[in-house]
Amino acid sequence: MMLYVPVILALVVWLWPRIWFRVVANKIGVGVGISDRTVEIGESIVISVTVHNRSWLPCPSVSLSLELPPGLSSVEGTKSYSVTHSTFLLMHQSITFDVQCYGWQRGLQELRNRDVILRMNEGFGLRELFIRREVSGSIVVLPRRVRAADDLRAMRELNGDLERVRWLLPDEALLRGIRNYGADDAFKHIAWQATARTGALMVKQFSSSSDVSAGIVLSAQFVDPHWFGTKVHVFDELCAFVAAFAREAEKTRIPMFFASNAIYPGESRRQWHGRLASSAIKHRVGAMLPYTNGDLADLVKHTVHNLPQDAPIVLFTAFLTNEHAQVLTRVAQQRYVYVVAPDSSTLPEVKGASVRYFKSQASDALQEVTESVKASDTGRRGRTVEVSIHEHA
Repeated sequence: MMLYVPVILALVVWLWPRIWFRVVANKIGVGVGISDRTVEIGESIVISVTVHNRSWLPCPSVSLSLELPPGLSSVEGTKSYSVTHSTFLLMHQSITFDVQCYGWQRGLQELRNRDVILRMNEGFGLRELFIRREVSGSIVVLPRRVRAADDLRAMRELNGDLERVRWLLPDEALLRGIRNYGADDAFKHIAWQATARTGALMVKQFSSSSDVSAGIVLSAQFVDPHWFGTKVHVFDELCAFVAAFAREAEKTRIPMFFASNAIYPGESRRQWHGRLASSAIKHRVGAMLPYTNGDLADLVKHTVHNLPQDAPIVLFTAFLTNEHAQVLTRVAQQRYVYVVAPDSSTLPEVKGASVRYFKSQASDALQEVTESVKASDTGRRGRTVEVSIHEHA
């Protein structure tokens, strides 16, 4: 009898993998879902993979693997593309793998062609079953949230400047807030308590009874001709400040129109995006690619053609040619023009425009960022205003 034991064991080892594979092969169901389609940098999002065993045999070894796109990470605070999980699955049982990943870099993260791969075996590893399932859809990693001292004082100053030069009929019955004193502010509007507390002249800011819009223009051009190259990290910084400005402008009830020569997935030739809320602008700049579909000069002309008459233009750019400067100078003769650029940029003179520079330290690492903002007097159109924003890890 003892002689038959090795033979029986050999038959079991030989037959079990074949029986298991035949029974289980067509009885495994896989479903993939995404908890959300947008995520902030550093925040988490969950990709759920549900595996259901409909057979009467167990799966002793189940291994899941997934390769993430560049803008997502499987480990908080560290860049990691690979996701792996292992478990077992009993007969007629369902399990769910919750793959938690984190926003790492701004941009549209396509999950197509990045299949979830399930690798199963019968326990001995002699026969394996591979199942692939496509993760349908994409995730937009939004621009990093700009956090500044005094509640984004730089952006509020820019909005206040727009109001002073464009909104003609302030309603003194609708007090909205307090801001720094400007040379053209009425003496009667000084907020004495805020002035005494801060040590600097502060004035009351009122809502306006007139409706004035602003055109936000984002340039993705970094060289001339425009199709020769790009600077991804600089473009990401511009996107972050566009989103911050849109958020602050919406708080002050400034209607916004948006235009950009950056390629928007699915509408690669589109430049004029029309009137948008700040959340829509943030989503669009989050999804945009750092490549251009046209020269900045053509973008500015196209924007002027579509903007309401006399609406000011706020241009976010890191690159200007002499031709661009000439176009902006002509536009500045008809409406107010503001240029917002990194301090590392070397821009030609744009006569009649207000130029603002910001400092920032781009980084690939996830980090909590704080900025201290130092803004000089905003002045009137034609005066250069410098805004310095310093980041600290």
